[in-house]
This record gives sequence, C-alpha cells and structure tokens, in this order.
Amino acid sequence: MAAALLLGFTGVEYRNVRARENAVLGPFPADKTIREAQLLGNAVAGLRGARVQPGARIAFVNPAPPLHFAVADPRRVPNANVSSYVPVEGAMRHGQAVRLFLPGVEYLGFARRLPREWEDAEVFLYRDDGGMRALGRGSRALAELGYFTLRTRQWAAADSMFQRSRALGDTLADATFGLIITSGYLGRQGDERRYAEEFLRRWPDDARAATVAQGLRRPPGDAAR
Repeated sequence: MAAALLLGFTGVEYRNVRARENAVLGPFPADKTIREAQLLGNAVAGLRGARVQPGARIAFVNPAPPLHFAVADPRRVPNANVSSYVPVEGAMRHGQAVRLFLPGVEYLGFARRLPREWEDAEVFLYRDDGGMRALGRGSRALAELGYFTLRTRQWAAADSMFQRSRALGDTLADATFGLIITSGYLGRQGDERRYAEEFLRRWPDDARAATVAQGLRRPPGDAAR
C-alpha cells in the first residue's frame, strides 16, 4: 500500500511540476524561477553575442511606452502612474547576474531615455523577452534610439535624441536625416528644409538622398510624408 501511495504521490507531483512549467501570465511563464531563467538566458546570450569586454559600461534602454504586467497577482490592475515592472531588469537582480556571467563589466541599469552620464556606455535596446540589440555608443546609439522612437510616433522624444546625437558628433548622416522627419511632424518647416539642404550638401551619395531631394521639391505646406 505504501509503495502504491508513493507512486500515486509521485505522479501527482510530476503533473503539478509540468503544470507550473507550462502556466503563463500574459507573455511570461507564471513560475518566477522559470521566468527569470528564460529572461536571463536570453539577455546573457545577447550580451555575449555582442562581445562585451571586461571594463565596458553597459546600459539598457527602450523608449517605447512601457507595458504593464501584473505577474505577481493577475487579478490586480497595475497603476499606469507607477513605474512598470520590467521583467528582465528583475531577472538581472540589480546587476548581480551581469557581474556573475560577465566579470569585469559595469552594469548601469535600465531607462526609457539615455541619461547623459551614460553616453559613453555600450547601449543595448532590450525587449520584454530579454533579447538585446547592440546600438553602439554615444552619437550612434542616440541616433539608433531616435529611429526606434520614430516607430512609436513620439516625435518630440525622437527629435531630442537626434539633437543630442548631432551635438556629440555630426559626422554621421543618421541624426540629420532623423531631424528632417521630426522637424516636419513637429511643424518646423523651416528647420525641415534646412536639414534637408544640409543633408544633400554633405551626403549626396547617401542612399536616402533621392528621397530627401524629392521631399524638397514638394510644394510648401504639402503634408504628405
């Protein structure tokens, strides 16, 4: 009888474990250990793929409006005015995981905007599943973040990033091209034309030059984009 009861107990526990493994809350595993293991595995793989070297400073940024996940209690509706839970940030345990898997790398943290004191860091655009995309540093990282922000239609935020990118170094065409777009959407037609003329003067062989030239030929006040 004892053996039969033990066998039955083992079968129930096995089913319970499998149920915990497969249960989800939104896009994430419900089990905290499984969730954080998956997120951390994706993040570390992305950082190693970028060949982050000891001594590097790394920062994680995503300008998209935050999503709200109530993984602790799915019945509770999160307050949109409270800082959102960023699952991969929690999995990194304030940088402890980075120090463990990438010795010598300095973890700066997570943000929606790139702080000025992080401009010398290696910047990564993070996803909710822990995936990472390396954006480079300084001017290049800010321009890349600006283009990502354009896709979320946050014109003023993108404009600020392109302005900061140019201030750090305007040898790349990306920030100037971005400013043509944001100036138009923000109603600064004079700036839009000025940046377009500068773009064509400085980077006439850029693949985007034909599009910029076409925009300059558009009649004033034409809102087509």
